[in-house]
Amino acid sequence: MFYEEYSMGVNATRQHQRLIAELIAQLRMFYKQGVIGLEPIPEAMVDEDHTSPTPDIILVNAANEVKCIIEITVSAASLNNDFKKVRTLIDHYEYGIEEGFAYNHSLNIWRKYQRGLGEITVQPSYSSLLNLDLAHLL
Repeated sequence: MFYEEYSMGVNATRQHQRLIAELIAQLRMFYKQGVIGLEPIPEAMVDEDHTSPTPDIILVNAANEVKCIIEITVSAASLNNDFKKVRTLIDHYEYGIEEGFAYNHSLNIWRKYQRGLGEITVQPSYSSLLNLDLAHLL
């Protein structure tokens, strides 16, 4: 039911894909340099064994476990929906995701959700797992 609700459409506008590509390029560079310990992967399923949601970006550890997700939107109206998706994936499924972000490019707004803590409103673009402010990458 969750998968069907959140997989009805694909937001593949060029601007949306540019932002994903920019974040992936920056994060991949840091990963290859050993600055961050999680590998960024675009548009991949959270659970490789079963049909599952595909956040814009997942960050996986050496054991191939998804620890962080990022959703990006260029539409002002969809930030709340993307944040709901992040929150649901963290709280209602046993994927092991520890933190998630929703970023609205049009409004330049970041929202962060962390397992066990809920929404983080102070420095919402800062990833505790990466020790990195994602806003500085765009």
